[in-house]
Amino acid sequence: MAASRPQKPIDLARLSQQQFRRIIRSVLTDTNLGAGVDVSGVSGSGKSNFSEWAIHEAAEMGIPFIHIDPHGTSARKVWKMCLTLPPRLRQNIVYWRVADPHHLAAINPLWHDPFEDQLSNYERLARGRIQVELTANIILSAVGEGGSGFAHRPVMRKWITRWLWMLWNAGLTLADALMLIDPHHPVYQQLVQLAPDAMSRQQLEALPGLRVSELEAEVGSARNRIANILEHPAAELLLSRRHQTMDFQQIYQRGTSLIIDLDRGEILSEEVQRLICNVILNQFLAVVLSTPEAKRRRWLTIIDELPVFNESCGPLLERLCTEIRKYKNSFVFLHQGGARFPGRTENEFLQTIIDMCRVKILFRHNVDVEFFGKLVALAAHGEARIKHVQTTPQQFTVGHEVVELMDRGEGTSEMSGQTVTDGTTHQSGNSTSVTDSLANAVSEADRQTQTRSKGETTGRSSSLSKSQAHARQNTSTRTTNLTFKQTLIPQIVTRNVVTSLQFHTKEEIEWAAAAKLKNLNTGEAVLMIDGKGVWEVLTPKANDPYAHAPKFAARKLIEWRQQLVQRPEFASPEQILTERQRFLEQLTAELGQLSQRPDAKRISLSESIPQSAPPLLIHPTDDDADPRVTL
Repeated sequence: MAASRPQKPIDLARLSQQQFRRIIRSVLTDTNLGAGVDVSGVSGSGKSNFSEWAIHEAAEMGIPFIHIDPHGTSARKVWKMCLTLPPRLRQNIVYWRVADPHHLAAINPLWHDPFEDQLSNYERLARGRIQVELTANIILSAVGEGGSGFAHRPVMRKWITRWLWMLWNAGLTLADALMLIDPHHPVYQQLVQLAPDAMSRQQLEALPGLRVSELEAEVGSARNRIANILEHPAAELLLSRRHQTMDFQQIYQRGTSLIIDLDRGEILSEEVQRLICNVILNQFLAVVLSTPEAKRRRWLTIIDELPVFNESCGPLLERLCTEIRKYKNSFVFLHQGGARFPGRTENEFLQTIIDMCRVKILFRHNVDVEFFGKLVALAAHGEARIKHVQTTPQQFTVGHEVVELMDRGEGTSEMSGQTVTDGTTHQSGNSTSVTDSLANAVSEADRQTQTRSKGETTGRSSSLSKSQAHARQNTSTRTTNLTFKQTLIPQIVTRNVVTSLQFHTKEEIEWAAAAKLKNLNTGEAVLMIDGKGVWEVLTPKANDPYAHAPKFAARKLIEWRQQLVQRPEFASPEQILTERQRFLEQLTAELGQLSQRPDAKRISLSESIPQSAPPLLIHPTDDDADPRVTL
């Protein structure tokens, strides 16, 4: 087993752009991935680029979407990118620039169909009350009074809710609230009869008789805030049309994609922009919630600058996120982390969004990097990460091996000898020899008769002999012996044995994850899919397809724009003002006739109003009883 090695505190695999594209496409079509995608990062980190690319991918797959962009830059780019789509897909996309000075599309947050046969009167009133309360929250949020609970500005909330309920009952628009907030308006007394109960009606009837200081103390706060919004010309035009407004029910059922450009330009104020933003989202989500299950369809909602919708649509968004599988609606939330959220990362709405979105794409973060770094560290945690390894070398017997041994013996013997014999012999001698020839026994006579002979020999001999002998002998002997045999020998290996491990602490891992988020380049992000894994990705770039041909693109966009403004929802500001002036004149006349004819059996205040508008009917009762108002 190989020795363990030190590891980085956090190590994320990197996906290619093709792999990332396949994952996002599956996310856009999978209903089992939570509320959708949560995209966070500081400004300029690549969030808008990702949203533009993802919207174009959804459009290519035929998924209807609604894109709400408070800045307008992404909306215009997405609109231009949609030029590359086939005509069958492009013709089902509507680009709505709210601040367009020439073509406006109005919206009515209090619209309802009074001729809905499928609903009982109880169901209609219950839904209307919810619609009124949501609209009241939107208005309060637009003026900076979006606190939760009845204890937060209860008097202001009471009057705004009461006025909206009367407008809903009468089939009027939000712009018509100017007739209710002024107790001295010519038609105020007639509209008071639409109060939901006797106590409310008596309080409304008593307002004209109050002194200025008393009136200001009672309704001044609510009246000033509503007037501050509705007196803006853009708000009056966008909220005053009663028919041919943006019908989100129809948009939802037909699968029409909607690109909403909420760039303020030089027309919208900040309060009006926030109001229209929240009204649009509220209207669409109300349609999603009220659609029967059999008619629900797959939809994608892209919300940029999520904190804008925190106070007014926060509860509705939380409900949708927690029950997303029931409504088949997926969200793509874009925000700058905890920035602009009350309490930053401790905000309950932000934490709910992060919790419910199973897919999270984290771009570069700064101040809140520790909070999001903990999310990355927890998702990437699989096992303890080794920080330091201490090893010691040890020998181990891992078995035996049969080997053939060779015994080699070699010997060498060398003998060298030399014999030298050197000798000299010297011999010298003298010898004298005397020989007497005398007879021993008879020789005296004979000697006397014979001749005596005497011989003497003298000899001298001398001899010298010298001998020398040389002998040399060399002997060399070499012997070699080879012996082969088999034997068992042990196999011994030396290994580094881990004797001590030190792991990265939780704080070190979280700090490393935070540092990775902090140092991401523009376009780089960390992709988290709960239960699947964590990867580092480089998001594809949303290219402008006609950047090389701006004149051609401008001509195509103008042609497409001319087709869009032919829809009945779009009208010129002059046309909307003319319609509203005509309606107010007719309303004043009808209410004047109503006040002069208390014995009328049935009076309609909308005879001159198109049939799509709800008629206002007042039935007379006994003289001492209150008039009964029905729709």
